[in-house]
Amino acid sequence: MEDNSRVHKNGVVKEWHDAHGVEVMEWPPYSPDSDMNPIKHLWRRLKEKMQKMYPGIGDTKGGPERVRKRLAEVLPLVWDTLESEYLEDLWRSMQSRVCAVIAANGWYTKY
Repeated sequence: MEDNSRVHKNGVVKEWHDAHGVEVMEWPPYSPDSDMNPIKHLWRRLKEKMQKMYPGIGDTKGGPERVRKRLAEVLPLVWDTLESEYLEDLWRSMQSRVCAVIAANGWYTKY
């Protein structure tokens, strides 16, 4: 599932998809992507949990490489705290999300 951003539609990406037999789902031009795409909800939840568990992580000293290293250390720990019910709810909501977008002719939905 990809939105209509230029990075997803450029020639190199299309060529890679074709070469690897990847079928890309047609995505409406006015898609409520930030609401509909369940991975965005997951990233938000992960970020909230990380900020709660490691509130000072944004102040990590040592430059970008040290920040990346610290994130690599803590993100698996934060990931392990995600509730399996939450992940299942996101997965189970996909049919409703797709139906809502179809019913709204690609415009915004409650998601």
